[in-house]
Amino acid sequence: MSIAVTSVSSHAPAQPAQSKRFHPPAVSDVDARASRIFVHAILIGAICLQRFGLALGKGTALFAALPITTAMIGWLLWTHRAKISTPLLIGYVAFLTAVAVSTTLAFAHKDNQVLSISLMSPFAIILNYLPLISAPNQRFDRSCVLPIFIKYARFCTSLGIIQYLAQFVGIRFFSFYLTFPFLRPILIEQQYNYDPATAYGSIIRRANGVFCIEPALFSQLIVIAACIEFFIFKRSKFLPVYAIAYMFTYSGTGALSFLIAVPLYIILFSKEASRLALLGALGVIMLGSGALLFPNEFNGLFGRSTEISQTGSSGYHRYVGQFGLVDTLIGQPRILVGFGPGSLERSTFSQTGTTGPIAKLIVEYGVGGLIAFMLTLVAGIWRRDLAIIPLLMLSIFLFGGGNFAFSPLLAEIFLLCIWAAPPAHKLDRGLVGAQTQPH
Repeated sequence: MSIAVTSVSSHAPAQPAQSKRFHPPAVSDVDARASRIFVHAILIGAICLQRFGLALGKGTALFAALPITTAMIGWLLWTHRAKISTPLLIGYVAFLTAVAVSTTLAFAHKDNQVLSISLMSPFAIILNYLPLISAPNQRFDRSCVLPIFIKYARFCTSLGIIQYLAQFVGIRFFSFYLTFPFLRPILIEQQYNYDPATAYGSIIRRANGVFCIEPALFSQLIVIAACIEFFIFKRSKFLPVYAIAYMFTYSGTGALSFLIAVPLYIILFSKEASRLALLGALGVIMLGSGALLFPNEFNGLFGRSTEISQTGSSGYHRYVGQFGLVDTLIGQPRILVGFGPGSLERSTFSQTGTTGPIAKLIVEYGVGGLIAFMLTLVAGIWRRDLAIIPLLMLSIFLFGGGNFAFSPLLAEIFLLCIWAAPPAHKLDRGLVGAQTQPH
C-alpha cells in the first residue's frame, strides 16, 4: 500500500487560496462513464439482487453479487483502469497458505470433534476475497462512488418506509420467495429470515427495504448511509428519514455495529467529538419523537437492542457467543492450525448462530490463519481519509452477520473502502490532512 501525502512547506512563498485546493486527477469522459457503470453494477449485485443466487446446499449459496463483482473488477483490470496491489497479494497468498495447511492436516489427521469438512469453503474464500487485492488507478473516477451509493441507499430507505406502512392497508411485499414462486430456483432468501414477523405469531412484518434479505441487513445499510452523509458529506437533513426506516426494521444490529465503531473513531479523530455530540443529541431527539409517534415500533426496537445480554438470542450469538466458542477450544493444540475448512458448522462443539468470522477463522484455519487474514483485510480496506467507513464496515463484518462469505456485504466493503474517494470539500477544510491512495 502506498500513501501519497500532499503538504505545503512553511518556507514556501504564500500561494493563492485556490492553489491549495485538492484537485483529483483528470478523468476522461469515457473513463468516467466506465467508472459509473462499474459502481452501478456492483451496487445492483450487492443490493438490488441481494436475494438472488443459487443454493448449493444447507447454508451455502452462490450469490449473484459474486460473479458480478468478479466480472466488473476483471473488466477494469483488462481495460487498465485498475491495478493489483503486490503487498496485498502477498498477504492474500499467506492466508491461502494457512488454508492449505489446515485442509491438508484435516485430511491427514482427522479430529473426532469434526464430523466432516467442506472442500467448497476454500473455493468460496478464494473467489470472495480476490477483489481485496485490486485497486483503482488514476483512470478510475473515485469521486462517483459515494454519491451513487447514497442514491441506492436512499431509494431502499424510502421503499422500506413505504413497505412497512403499506401492510396496514393490505399491501404486503416482504419476500420474493412468497410473492413470486416462479423465481424460487434462483432465490436464496429461503436460507434467511425471509418472512420477518415483528414477534412470534404476529401478522405485522419488519421492513427489509424490499431488496435486502433480512431486516438486520437493511438496518446495516441504513446506518452505513447515515454515517456517510453525516461524517463524510456533513449533511443531516435526511437523518430523520433514516431514523424512521431504521425503527421499522426492529433490528439492533446496525446500531450496535455503529456503537462498536464509534469509540475507535473518537480515538483517531478527537476533533470530531463535537459532531458526535451533535449526532447524539439528534439521536435522542429522534428517538424521543419516535417513541411518541410510533410507540409499538419503538418498544420493539428497544427490546431487540437488549438482545446482546440475553443468552440464546441472535444478538448474543453474533456479538458474544463466538468468543465463548473460541474460549472452549483455546487450550487445544489444533487451534493453532485449525480443524479444516467448513469444520465449524460440522463439529460437535458447533452452536446455532455462533458462526461469526472470528470464530470461523480460528476454528477452521487457526490462529495463524486469523492473523494473516485480518492483517490483509485491514491493510486493504483502511482509509484514514474515510475512516468512519472502514471502521463501521469492519464492525458489521465481524459482528453484524455471522457469515464469512456473504458476497453482497463484501462487495459493499470493497467498493466503499477501496474504490471511493472523499468529497473535495473535506480535503479543502483540512479534515483529512493527507490524501490516501489505497494500495
